[in-house]
Amino acid sequence: MKLTLRGDMDFLHGRDEGIWNFFQSLRRPVRDQIMVAITTTGSPYLLLALLIIAASLLLLRKKWGLTVFLAASGGGALVLGLVAQAVVGRLRPQILTPPTGMGVLQQPFTNGSFPSMWALLSAAAYIALAHAGGELWPARRRLLFRGAQVLVFLIGISRLYIGTCFPTDVIGGWLAGAAWVMLCRRGCETLTAADMAKLPAESAALPHS
Repeated sequence: MKLTLRGDMDFLHGRDEGIWNFFQSLRRPVRDQIMVAITTTGSPYLLLALLIIAASLLLLRKKWGLTVFLAASGGGALVLGLVAQAVVGRLRPQILTPPTGMGVLQQPFTNGSFPSMWALLSAAAYIALAHAGGELWPARRRLLFRGAQVLVFLIGISRLYIGTCFPTDVIGGWLAGAAWVMLCRRGCETLTAADMAKLPAESAALPHS
């Protein structure tokens, strides 16, 4: 028997609520403090600050391609998240008792729930930073990517625990953030390759003494 589209959505929403309620049942004061600390590392304010600092350092080292890559990854992910939330229009779950220690850095700054802005931005920002770090320190590339993946996963779990998002919001944010940063990487690599291809032609056109 085929489910209707409405039936599929009801099924997903029911699973969303079930998993969300499970995470809320895990709430304890000590766990609250741990999860609030973890979710802080995914705050859009903190992530944008990290990207600006990293891009500034890359500019000083004249790493133009990596600078553009970081700017596109972070700025584009923010715009993508805001537009997607406005289009989808899904409201956040209602948190009856917010964890202790929730402040500006941990609170959502939009009413939209899908995709999770924390999951989307953390995926885009930390993967982009790991890629930039891997270009500068190739020997540490794998370690940087593994660390970024673990941190992004924990940030998404922290949003479920705190109760600001449903599971599909977090999964959607992870997928959108990862896809966006890969698109930015491919675009920057294409532009860099095109610029490098122009160099021999430009050099050949120069007058030789």
